Amino acid sequence: MRKIKKINGFLVVKFNDREKREYEGTALGEYGVIDAEVYTGNLDIDRGAMEYDDADTLEVAVELARGLESVTFSYNNAV
Repeated sequence: MRKIKKINGFLVVKFNDREKREYEGTALGEYGVIDAEVYTGNLDIDRGAMEYDDADTLEVAVELARGLESVTFSYNNAV
């Protein structure tokens, strides 16, 4: 996995070819979104903590991360 962007505490990551081959048939996309605080860089560990792991494009992954940003932001402001 390679970190691409950080959006309000969430990382958008791109899966490498080896990871895609190893997880073939499990709906793993090109990109994923994970909380930056739990990211280890090891897909075997991180996959269970992924908010999303099935985005086919960077644009979709960024939008998914932004959606998490609004939920987190709204929750933190409500508390």
